Amino acid sequence: MPLSSLSSESSAPFVEPELADMPFTVEEFWGLNPNNLTADPMLTDPAGRDLRPVDTSLALGAGDTPDDSFFEQTDYIGAFGDTDWTAGWTNWDAN
Repeated sequence: MPLSSLSSESSAPFVEPELADMPFTVEEFWGLNPNNLTADPMLTDPAGRDLRPVDTSLALGAGDTPDDSFFEQTDYIGAFGDTDWTAGWTNWDAN
């Protein structure tokens, strides 16, 4: 079993459980929330680093932001809606 970190409350190491020891599979866990969706996000041009969804993407219009002022209200799922917030400050070049 891999050693992932030390516990702050004791000197005993924290050992991450093996996947085989989990009481559920990843697929079962994902299926517990009816709002989870597995679909192609239909990104504009991932190879060209345009990660915004195209107009027909299921990610647009499907957002459900919690009613809490901490969160920015959106109508999309994921990090990008129709604005590429990485433009002007992200360097995608592998230098």
